[in-house]
Amino acid sequence: MTAPSLELALKRTLEFEGGYSDHPADTGGKTRYGITERTARRNGYDGSMKELPFDVAKEIYRSEYWKTLNLGAIHNQDIADFLFDMSVNHGPGGATRVAQRAANDLGKELRVDGAWGPRTLSTIQSLATRYPRGLLGALKTERGLKFKHIMAANPSQKVFARGWFARCA
Repeated sequence: MTAPSLELALKRTLEFEGGYSDHPADTGGKTRYGITERTARRNGYDGSMKELPFDVAKEIYRSEYWKTLNLGAIHNQDIADFLFDMSVNHGPGGATRVAQRAANDLGKELRVDGAWGPRTLSTIQSLATRYPRGLLGALKTERGLKFKHIMAANPSQKVFARGWFARCA
């Protein structure tokens, strides 16, 4: 099995996370390449978000999202891509909770705590290897439900529905 590539995952995520954005309804505030200003500052970038260099964004993606979930160990590019995109969109803890729920939907028994520990990783690795289409379907379903809960709790977020559900496809 071949380890998945951050470059391929990032290419897919950047289809949704383009250039600079400062949408008034976006709770993330100013972003460039999907990196929020808060995340950029936490990673030492102190320039204008409009000028965030791509190489800085890529290193943030690697350290904050790819490595945090150890996505190179998944051995399925599509699953790694989806988990990566969820991590960028929901944060690593949010993505982990979605993955834990999806695994539980498929008969596993993970505590839904948002902690990407060895048990969550090994469960996702196993499902990605043995039942990749089922896992991807469960991930998409759980992510869609997460989006619906976000919009129910804060109707101003409905402005992002089309893009969010496109990410589930």
